[in-house]
Amino acid sequence: MSNDTADSWTIFRAIREARSALGLSSGHVQTLQAMLSFLKPGKGQVVFASNIELCRRAGFIDERTLRRHIQRLAALGILIRQDSPNRKRYRVSAPDGDSESYGLSLSPLFKQAKRFLDLADAVETERRQCRFLRKKVLARLAVIEVTGEPTEATLAIRKNLRRKLGSDDYRVLLASLPDEQRAKDQHETTPSTAVDTKESQVLSANDGQNVRHHSKSKKERLDSDGASTKPNDHLAKVLDHCDEAQTYTQEPVKTWTDLTRHARFIAPMMGIDIATYERANQHLGEQRVSVTVFILMQLQRKIRNLPAYFHSITLGKRADSFDPIKVLDRLGAGQGVA
Repeated sequence: MSNDTADSWTIFRAIREARSALGLSSGHVQTLQAMLSFLKPGKGQVVFASNIELCRRAGFIDERTLRRHIQRLAALGILIRQDSPNRKRYRVSAPDGDSESYGLSLSPLFKQAKRFLDLADAVETERRQCRFLRKKVLARLAVIEVTGEPTEATLAIRKNLRRKLGSDDYRVLLASLPDEQRAKDQHETTPSTAVDTKESQVLSANDGQNVRHHSKSKKERLDSDGASTKPNDHLAKVLDHCDEAQTYTQEPVKTWTDLTRHARFIAPMMGIDIATYERANQHLGEQRVSVTVFILMQLQRKIRNLPAYFHSITLGKRADSFDPIKVLDRLGAGQGVA
């Protein structure tokens, strides 16, 4: 894999997806993202930026935290410290063209690209398996509970579902549920369960089949300058349905100011260059663009080329038809982009 910007961010996204398996925190990932942002195509794999510049680009973390992050990344074999005698970071060249680089070398990251990509695929497979099994557990609970009152066993299982579980945990829960074939037969003749009813309500609003919901959605839509009739409602939707972007914050996102600031911070790690981001802001408004960034971060696994897709829905042919509020509603219904 060559060392260019696209490859850098492809590997970075893989590490970000597999950060828990690698033993990395969101802070470590932010620091790595800051380092990668200093690399230029064709200019090598060594970061020469000072600690002050790295701290600033990593979200204004303190230098002690930065040093801990560098130590952790080095211990995991993601980078190598190549210190100069005075511990400054620079490159020196000889007359014959030979050179020596002193700084933070990310060459191990590129050498292990396949490992990180494979690990990210494994994490994604586990995530999808967990989602599938969780749906099966919920469906089984609905079958059991529709024919009678919840039991201590079903209540305990629902309590367990509030925790973060692995696929093996979900299999144990499924095995602990009684086989209620009679209840299932009865359930299949019922128009819908509580779970199904909730899903259908959301979908009917998305498809415009309910006039009241359609009217409300239309009033709440973000206009081109980023304003809305109910901005706090939109903020709540973003925070409820776009949790992926929030895993890379030092402080919780609570206001529109927090959200727009964080969107600007994470855009480069998605491969969106600053010039394109600023043009999108001028065209659509900062608030709408920020919501779009949060949405794309949430849907990154389903989008092959994030920078190209971002350009298409903010500056390209799809800019006028892309409605971030409708997409948020689809996310709430467990769907994705149209």
